[in-house]
Amino acid sequence: MATSIGKIGEFDGATEDWCSYTERLEHFFKANKVGDEEKNDAFLSCIGKETSGLLRLLLAPAKPKDKTYEEMVGTLTKHLAPKPIVIAERFRFNKRDQ
Repeated sequence: MATSIGKIGEFDGATEDWCSYTERLEHFFKANKVGDEEKNDAFLSCIGKETSGLLRLLLAPAKPKDKTYEEMVGTLTKHLAPKPIVIAERFRFNKRDQ
């Protein structure tokens, strides 16, 4: 990856949601022809200090370098973009504040 096309910043949860960040990251990898074996290193260097620290906590006692790209993204997706709880959403809908 001598020259890169485009620029991907660190993940910032205050300005962007996780799903859109991972989508941009996939496009960045495709545009720069990042292979499957290099995705782990590129991912860990792109996500930033805070998200990398969070990933370490979520994967403990394993280390991120021992996991695949899909496992790391899946772990962060479960934490940062969880599926909504049906009962809670139903309560919020039925509450109907006017």
